[in-house]
Amino acid sequence: MEERKLVTKGELHANGRSRGWWLTQEGRALHGEVLREALERQRILLDGYSKEEIEQFTGMLRRFLANLNVLTGKTGA
Repeated sequence: MEERKLVTKGELHANGRSRGWWLTQEGRALHGEVLREALERQRILLDGYSKEEIEQFTGMLRRFLANLNVLTGKTGA
């Protein structure tokens, strides 16, 4: 992403192991395009479901992923 000039790297943090990364103007533009496409696809996929059904489905997916993390030995969500 840095080579494509989509991000720039910040200063190395005091711990010497991490740094911040920032989207460039081009990176922000690409992010906007990707986000618009993702939201449109989500709208199409969830068309016809009630708000309650979407919330229930999302809750089930969260629990499924948490269980998957336990199964694979990963922590966090």
